[in-house]
Amino acid sequence: ARIQRVLASHTELSDERLELVVRLAFDESVPRDVDAVAAVFGEVADRAQRRELVDCLFAVATADRVIDAAELEAVRSIASGIGLSGGEFALVRSVYERFLA
Repeated sequence: ARIQRVLASHTELSDERLELVVRLAFDESVPRDVDAVAAVFGEVADRAQRRELVDCLFAVATADRVIDAAELEAVRSIASGIGLSGGEFALVRSVYERFLA
């Protein structure tokens, strides 16, 4: 429920779509090729959309009030995969510094 609330505050998805995103995120039967998805997103998204995605990823990572090393590395990897610069990543990350483990 907390992740769904975080997503709702960072996206414009309908409640129905938010529920679907959360269910899919936790469904282990759904294949995940994060690198391929990131590459495609990086090609179709503009700079602002790439930053918004990374902001949303950080927001979800803080749902439990802490961002651990594995979560930080996952967000960093996705940010790199979508073509977000190191400076832009650092800027978005700075908003969430208090949550870093």
